[in-house]
Amino acid sequence: GLAPEDMLGRTFVELSGGRADAVATWMDRERERALASRAPVTGEAVLPVPHGDVTLEYTLSPVLDEAGEPKAVLAIARDVTARRRE
Repeated sequence: GLAPEDMLGRTFVELSGGRADAVATWMDRERERALASRAPVTGEAVLPVPHGDVTLEYTLSPVLDEAGEPKAVLAIARDVTARRRE
């Protein structure tokens, strides 16, 4: 894992070790959408991992400064794989 200070100001591509794979590139687009809209972006994503696919529900919420300008994005995800398989 990374320390919080090591994640600040970095894109998902950078956080994934520089791999511009489909998942990291897609998450960067979603982050940009949240920043541009100044509103939360929610959805579901299927991520390939070594033991099989994982389904996540996510919300990306822009954090605004005092002037209403976006300065960061808060990302929250929940593993819903088991629920989707039922």
